[in-house]
Amino acid sequence: MSGAAVAAVTAGSVLLVSGVASAAPSAGTLGFDTITPAEGSDTEPMSSRTSAPCPSGSEAADLTITGPVGADPATATFPATSPYPLTTIDGIQFSTTGPFVQQFRKVLRDAAAERGKTIQTGEYNLTTHCMDQFGFTVFGTFTAGLNFDTPTHYTVIPSSTPGPTPTPTPTPTLEPTPGPGATVTKTLMLVIRIRLPFGLGGFVIPIANMAPFRAAGTVQFKDGNINLGAPASVAGGVTLGGFFVLPPGSHSLTADFNPADSAALQPSTSNTVKFTF
Repeated sequence: MSGAAVAAVTAGSVLLVSGVASAAPSAGTLGFDTITPAEGSDTEPMSSRTSAPCPSGSEAADLTITGPVGADPATATFPATSPYPLTTIDGIQFSTTGPFVQQFRKVLRDAAAERGKTIQTGEYNLTTHCMDQFGFTVFGTFTAGLNFDTPTHYTVIPSSTPGPTPTPTPTPTLEPTPGPGATVTKTLMLVIRIRLPFGLGGFVIPIANMAPFRAAGTVQFKDGNINLGAPASVAGGVTLGGFFVLPPGSHSLTADFNPADSAALQPSTSNTVKFTF
């Protein structure tokens, strides 16, 4: 790794930039990104190197930036509700066998200008997403932090701990939620996801698979505590939840099965599918 690479420091450490303390960023689920150069005036596009490979099954990677941290989404350079893509999925070099480098496609001030903004002082979060080629499934993330003390000068915020060694994301297990009834049921949910352009969120089609195959009843799809549409009937062990448009941000989808005959079958709750638009 080059001399410009950021060294890991002990947990709880901070970086002083023009007298302002910046908290060390937390690791992503897979580890950290190292930004090069570690300090500069944002005159040439930076690059990012992951601390480990993407998990097996990943087919692409992209890198986004948000910030300043804590800024009003209406005025932030890169609002957390609409992360800016620093790379494009097409042609990006990524690896499932070792760390990999991603080259920014723009200097950050040009990226800000693309959205009609300017670089504001403050902390910025960068996240690499390991995913399938369509962005339906995110297998894990790497993170990094920048601090702009002026609109034209930045310093990388050192990471708090080294990144963990990644492991492949396991296939969700079918764990029923016990309830009254004779036969235990199991619900497995899959979600088709399409991210909309310009940070507008995306749409989803949730699908629930039931066991036993002939279980009769309805499934209520949810995003957190919010119901997605009305309960849908189970047909042939499968329930399609319809087409739902979701706003930008984090989402946690589940499926609750309610049996038609509670004396014969138990209700169950599916695995949780988490993702961000």
